[in-house]
Amino acid sequence: CCRDDYGAGSAVVSAWAGIHYFASRHGFSAPGEGGGDEGGVLTWPEGNGWLARQLAAPLRQAGQLHTAQSVLAITELPGGVQVDAFNHTSGQVERWQAERCVVALPVFIAARVVQSPPDFLRAAAGQLAWAPWLVTNLAISGPLTDRPGAAPAWDNVLYQDGAAGGLGYVDAGHQRLDPRAAVTLPTVLTYYQALGDVPDARAQLARQPWQHWAEAAIAALSLPHPDLRERVERAEVTRYGHAMAIPRPGGLKILSQIGIQRLSVGRKQLLNGEQQRALPTPATARLAFAHADWSGYSVFEEAFTRGHGAGLWASG
Repeated sequence: CCRDDYGAGSAVVSAWAGIHYFASRHGFSAPGEGGGDEGGVLTWPEGNGWLARQLAAPLRQAGQLHTAQSVLAITELPGGVQVDAFNHTSGQVERWQAERCVVALPVFIAARVVQSPPDFLRAAAGQLAWAPWLVTNLAISGPLTDRPGAAPAWDNVLYQDGAAGGLGYVDAGHQRLDPRAAVTLPTVLTYYQALGDVPDARAQLARQPWQHWAEAAIAALSLPHPDLRERVERAEVTRYGHAMAIPRPGGLKILSQIGIQRLSVGRKQLLNGEQQRALPTPATARLAFAHADWSGYSVFEEAFTRGHGAGLWASG
């Protein structure tokens, strides 16, 4: 569980964060002892990508979403914010200007992109550590043979996983509404490796070819599914050198001090009429910082909350 949400094991992760993992959740029970389906998992085949697309849809429809851009520099000026970005479509550097800017970048990138970064940004970048990850997607031609034991699920953990940092795999087609699809149609298995405990993992990711990592994933998944190798049609390997922040001991000391350095923002009325006060948001006069890194660990709910708080600040 620690490696899944935090990118590293219990020897590295803060004890407080380890307790938080379970204390902030409910529904953990031994197989057969749960309370029925009330704690069941509901997800989408594309995972959090579905949520991201729904959030982006209104901006796209309004013509306010500009993709294929790499931000090169963010400069805070007395009268506004200046953003220099490389447009990969035109091959040109563009300059954007605004009154305020939400910097939704990982902290270690923000510290390099923001010109003359504030002290609290430098401090956070120096304190946080990031776990490298490996994600391997395997396109499977059809249903796999499954060894006796636990039935296949959406999220499957391997017993005695032989791959470094192996976390198991997700079956993208597990929650198809047509029950016949599970036994007839192709699917995609996504295998995860969190390498925060592996020495020199980032260097290994850079050095080893993709075939090395694809073979490791196929070998690991062939243990529960002996016919996997003959059914793999395509393998895509994605290497993340700095995938997620690791909540190490002492991290909250820095982040909590940053949270106090916030501008006063009154209550905002949401679209549903609810009045809500913005959360403590790391900010300067014209920049607000929003990323799961500012919570010390990387899960979607933290990223969403940080982005929402920064958005309320920017709209004020």
